[in-house]
Amino acid sequence: MKYTLLEESRAQEKEFYRLKAEKMEYDKEKEEKKLRLEDERLRLEAEKMRIEAEKMRIEAEKEQSKIRQEDERLRLEAEKVELAKKESDQRIIMMDVSVMPEMQRIYFQQLQTEIMMRRSNAQDLD
Repeated sequence: MKYTLLEESRAQEKEFYRLKAEKMEYDKEKEEKKLRLEDERLRLEAEKMRIEAEKMRIEAEKEQSKIRQEDERLRLEAEKVELAKKESDQRIIMMDVSVMPEMQRIYFQQLQTEIMMRRSNAQDLD
């Protein structure tokens, strides 16, 4: 009878170690799955951050493009105003003031003088 008790005890010990090994394997698989999920979460988070950075870069480029367009529009507007001023100045300079009434003649002579002084100053700056 002792022999059977010893065999039974060994069988129970064997079963205990088998169950313990299964539990360790289960825990190992569970931990590996948890690590895989964490790796995937980190990968997705990194991808999300990359996409956000790309969106920010694109938005910054759009903003820079808008600024360049506005600068160009303002430059062209300034050129247009300058051209209109030159045309106006040219018409005033070309006027024959000798046939005008005295008040108009004095007014346009003063304008002509101002225009010539402005041009003279502009040439001095060049």
